[in-house]
Order: sequence, then C-alpha cells, then structure tokens
Amino acid sequence: MRPSRVIALAALLLGCSAAVVSCLDATQITLEVRTDLRCDQVRGLTIAGGAPGATENAAPATETARCLPTGEIGTLVVTPDKSKSSAVAFKVVMGVDVPVSQCTAANGYKGCVVQRRQLSYVPHTPLTVPVYMLFACIGVPCDESTTCAANGQCVSAKIDNAEGCVGGGCFPPGDPSGGPDAAPPAPPTDGAARTDAAPPEDASGDAPAPDGAPDAAPDGPGGGGDPLCPTQGGGLVSCNGAQGQVCCANFIGPFEAACLSGQQCSLNSRSSLFCTSQTDCDGGACCALGSRQMFGNAVCQASCDPDGGQLVCLPGAPGSCGTQGPCMPASILGLGTCERVVVIGDDAGLGRQ
Repeated sequence: MRPSRVIALAALLLGCSAAVVSCLDATQITLEVRTDLRCDQVRGLTIAGGAPGATENAAPATETARCLPTGEIGTLVVTPDKSKSSAVAFKVVMGVDVPVSQCTAANGYKGCVVQRRQLSYVPHTPLTVPVYMLFACIGVPCDESTTCAANGQCVSAKIDNAEGCVGGGCFPPGDPSGGPDAAPPAPPTDGAARTDAAPPEDASGDAPAPDGAPDAAPDGPGGGGDPLCPTQGGGLVSCNGAQGQVCCANFIGPFEAACLSGQQCSLNSRSSLFCTSQTDCDGGACCALGSRQMFGNAVCQASCDPDGGQLVCLPGAPGSCGTQGPCMPASILGLGTCERVVVIGDDAGLGRQ
C-alpha cells in the first residue's frame, strides 16, 4: 500500500510588490478525513477526485493506511488545474470488513464506508471540507450524486454554498454532522466505555416495537425488559415500558436519543425498540446494529441484518456476547459489538479486524 500523500501548494506571488501589504490567498480545498472506528478496524482508505461524474471509476489520487487513536486519518490539499471556480468531486472509500482494495461499486461497497463531496472552488479562498468515515455508514453505498450522512441515510453530496466552507468547514445539506452542536467523531476509548450500566433487573412491562421488531422480553435470561436508551453524555436511561415508552433516535442533534411515549417517534428518526445485549431480546431474536440501522439504534429483530449486521453488546457487562466472542467498544453512544460478525446467507464468517 502506498504511503499517504499530501498535495502541497506553494505560495503564489501574484503581482506582489513593496506597495502590496499581502498577497491573495490560495485557491484550494482541504479535505480533513476522520473516523469514529478504532484503528484496528480500518483497513485502508483511498481518495479519488476529478470533475463531477468522473470520480466513480477514477483511480485513487492517494491511498493510506494511516490512522491515529484520535480518529484522524489525514488531510489532502487540492488545487484547481484550470479555472479557479471550477466544480470538483471527491470520493473517499475506507475498508472495514474487507481491505479497501475490495471496496467496489459492483459489490455495493459491502463492508466499506464511502463518502462523496461535490463543490466548486472559490477563487483565492482556502476551503475546508471535513469528511467523516462513520460506523453508521458501513455498507451504505448511496450513488454518485449522494453521500451517507451521520444518520446512515443518503443525502445530496453537493455543497452549494462553498463560501460556507471557510474556517470551520462545511457539510452536505441534511447531514447532522453539520449541526451547530455537533462535534467531530472519535473512536471510543477505554475510559469512555460504559462499565456501570446493565439491563434492568425488574421490568414493569413490555414496550411495543413500533417498526415491527419483537418486544423486549420482561423476563429474559440475565435481565431485559424496559428498553434502555443512550444519553448524550454516554450513559443509559431505562424507558418505562409499562407506559408504552420506546427509545427514539434523534439525529437533528448530535446523536441524541430519548424515551418517548407512543407508537412512533417524531422528527426525522425511525422508531425502534432499543437494545444493548442479547438478553434484552426474547426467544431467538437478535439484538443487532446492521448496515441499514441508524447509528447507535440497535433493535430486537427476528434475524440478524443480512448485510453484515453485528450483535450488539454492553462493554463491561459479563456474558453480553454469549459465545460470540469478546465485546469490543464500537459506537459513539458507548455500545459495543461482538467480535464475530453474523452474515446471513453467506457461509463465510467475516471477522471485524
């Protein structure tokens, strides 16, 4: 694998003289790539760039295996080769379940994260474009004109107001990552992993599963019952199942969730019964966070996600993975995933490395 390359831009002295106080700023775009996955889960990253519509099959401009514990992958500074106001597109691909070389449109980027951006240069203006390679976007391919947002949904990849990218950076419209209170993603750390929470011992009743997912078991082995809901600070609260409360993910804010009464959640989120380990689900139901699930919103479901769904667990809770291996922290909300990935309809057991 080639080492990461940064395209450096030399200062351009455009008609500078002793009478000129300062020169014009550079026309450039800086991509700042980060991830909320641990470095041992990152299996290479590539960046391709070019004119809009020409990046899907373009050879990568750079490839790297760099990853820091803070979640930083690196930066790439690009400049126009012709017009200083021309449009440009980028495609960033990261391997997770497979090496990045196996991440292709033909296989739907299964086991990979793909991000796209499209914007125009602004003459003599340095622009910053953060690109977050998120757990929520594993196996979410979108198409060449869209990209995966922080809620796991496809939104337009086009940034119309490129001037807004000056300074702190800009995000595609509809991506919660660009919210006023949103913070850059970072992998979970040992200190951040929850070790003081466990499924409630006493359950007052079942909470309905609004999207057709089975109800949580009131007397499941090792606990279960009322659905647990993550808080913004990384803890857990127990929703009141007897009052019909469910855990609703709210991606208007920075990965928030709340216990709400009723059959459906409001805002832009989907309502699902939240679970944190297999003991929260009855019978053979699987508590899974799959490639089609919203970030941090694991649900009790009849079978595991056929597209590489992972069994969800609570780091520090003994036996929450059963025989599926150790519980590894994997979510910004503090949840973990069992080391073994369950792939339905595929004889190969893919391990998350």
